[in-house]
Amino acid sequence: MRVGAVLAVALLGAVWLVMAGAWRSESSGVPAAEPEFACHGQRCTGQDVIATRCGMHPETVSTHRPEPGIRIDLRYEAGCGAGWARVWGQRVGDVFTVSVAGGEPQTVDVPDTYATGRRLHTPMVATDRPETLRVCARLGPDGHRECYTPAPGPS
Repeated sequence: MRVGAVLAVALLGAVWLVMAGAWRSESSGVPAAEPEFACHGQRCTGQDVIATRCGMHPETVSTHRPEPGIRIDLRYEAGCGAGWARVWGQRVGDVFTVSVAGGEPQTVDVPDTYATGRRLHTPMVATDRPETLRVCARLGPDGHRECYTPAPGPS
C-alpha cells in the first residue's frame, strides 16, 4: 500500500513538473530568437558574412558551374541588404569577384592549396535586389574569365 501511494505521488509530481514547465514556456512572453545582424546595406560592403552573421540563413539566388568540380553560388540576405559569392572546388590561382552596378566589387582569391579544400566566400556587396548581383570567375592564374548573374548561363 505504501509503495503504491509513493508511486502515485511521484507520478503526480512528475506530471505537475511537465505541465508547469510547458505552461511557463508558453507564457514566458519571450519571442523566438531572431538573428541580429552586425550590418545592413552599405555598412556590409567589404564585410565577412560569418562575422556579421549575414550567412546564417541566406537565400541562394543562383548556382553556376563554370568547369567540372567548381561551383559558384550567388547568395543574398535580405536582413543585411547584401549579397556575396560562395565557391567550392576552387583551385590555386582562381579569383572570384562579386559586384553590383555602381558598387565596389569584392574579391576572394585562392592563394594556396589550403584554400582549395574548403568553401570560400567573397566579402559582401550592398544591394536590396538580389537579381542585380554578378559574379565573375577567373579560373587559374592565366585562365579565362566568365561572369554570371542570377539569370541562367554566362553573361
